[in-house]
Amino acid sequence: MGVCVHLARYQQAALKTLQPATDGTDPVLIPLLGLVGETGSVECAAR
Repeated sequence: MGVCVHLARYQQAALKTLQPATDGTDPVLIPLLGLVGETGSVECAAR
């Protein structure tokens, strides 16, 4: 069905896409916005 990915490999790949926050931006803001977007997607799918 799917592809098995080891957590350590996934984390290494994810670190390559990490974009540090710019000056004056709260470093928690971007991941938080991503979580809010995912929550909205789940809500829409549940309707």
